[in-house]
Amino acid sequence: RNSRNRLLRSLTLGKTTKEIAAERFLSVYTVMTHRKNIFRKLNVNNAQEAIRYALRAGIVNVAEYCI
Repeated sequence: RNSRNRLLRSLTLGKTTKEIAAERFLSVYTVMTHRKNIFRKLNVNNAQEAIRYALRAGIVNVAEYCI
């Protein structure tokens, strides 16, 4: 759950898959797999819906997202 929140947070703050992979010392393909699994678990179809979920769930607050 923690790693899911961290990845969602990074996506919400506008980081690319490549940037997330570099920060976490993972392959881009690993991050893509994590994203796909998170989307499936949250029952969302794309990053925009995942961001909306993260904002509603309080994973990222609106002030951080707007910056």
